[in-house]
Amino acid sequence: MVKDILSHGSALILLAWFSSFSIFFVILPDELRWAYILFFPFLIAREVHRRWQEQRLRLRVNLVDGLLLVYCLYVAVSLFTNAALPLPKAVYGVDFLFQFFVPISLFLYLRLVPPSSSDLRLITYGLVIIVLVQAVFGVISLRCPDCLWLPYQPRPAHVFTRATGTLVSPEAYVMTLLFSMVMILRLALETERSRERYFLWIILAIGVLAVLISGNRTGWVVLVLLLLLTAILERRLIQWMVAAAIVGGLALLLIVPNFLQRSLERLQEWRQIESRITMNVAGLRLFFEKPLFGWGYASYDLYDWQYMQPVGQIQSTIYELAVATSHNTYLTILAETGMVGFALLLLPTLYYFLRSLLAWRKFQHPREMILLWAIVFMVHLSGQTADLRFFPFILAYWFFALALIAHRLQAIPPEPA
Repeated sequence: MVKDILSHGSALILLAWFSSFSIFFVILPDELRWAYILFFPFLIAREVHRRWQEQRLRLRVNLVDGLLLVYCLYVAVSLFTNAALPLPKAVYGVDFLFQFFVPISLFLYLRLVPPSSSDLRLITYGLVIIVLVQAVFGVISLRCPDCLWLPYQPRPAHVFTRATGTLVSPEAYVMTLLFSMVMILRLALETERSRERYFLWIILAIGVLAVLISGNRTGWVVLVLLLLLTAILERRLIQWMVAAAIVGGLALLLIVPNFLQRSLERLQEWRQIESRITMNVAGLRLFFEKPLFGWGYASYDLYDWQYMQPVGQIQSTIYELAVATSHNTYLTILAETGMVGFALLLLPTLYYFLRSLLAWRKFQHPREMILLWAIVFMVHLSGQTADLRFFPFILAYWFFALALIAHRLQAIPPEPA
């Protein structure tokens, strides 16, 4: 048994990485940052060395995937030529490596060492544990935040209003749950074992409840879309989903008695939406000022306050002018690195999306491809309301799914001449 598990080396590596990030991220010492930054580059170097020794084959670099490496070099140039940064450039450089280089390294590692079906099964069961852990900690963070160890306690603005699990941030908590749930749904639709399928449906139901108590409106939207997608992919589940919604609703009211009141209050919080509008307009103005190459990496917060202006009757607050940062990942990338940086980062995703559309009828498991693209789209949707660069493991969910998509495309047999 142990020998069989250890034979899935790639899966164990990914499982350990996802688990450590989702559960221990907030207590990660600064000294271990370099270990995380160099983790996948080390594995890539080891794999390249092994292939060179065993096969003596030259490695061919996919030009599309290589754009991500060009993006890293482009940001490095943008950073070290930016004279306006108040802190040493090494500080911003380490942040970039942690925020973007780690997920991109994960993608490149998976392109070299793709996980097998049995690897993905093992990873999925690890994600089951993550869902259960986050659900339990989510309830505790909402009902009794002082019961948690200090690093895991939610921020003052989220106390008794939003569940945060072990991740302190509602955005990180929700996206970790949703990523895990899509991977669990993938296995539930694939497995032929009825008991395993029922078990996975129960875990998904727990995940739904955990997302609902988060108070994260973007998470709620993504959850609704995911449930609709599930109903489309497996129509036989609709009656069971209705029954589960009734039972789950009652369970939710028992766990959080004032859930409905809190949810309505959350939906009626317009000030935060207005804040997003003023900051997004400022980001657009920054971008239009220097559209090609941007203001330089890490420059957004240096200039955004200068471009904040009233939008209709919406006025910028002192907080937004003095403290608030971008809440839109893509506007930040556009403003800091311009269209060039934005294109280098997003073109591989666009390329694989177009290839997926063209090759759709050739996929052996089209439902799996739909779910993998669902992961990519939910990350990008979340990026419209939060700066995901603060949560490198969320960007890793995007690149993890993209690597699997690339391999599914690569596995399509060529058409006979």
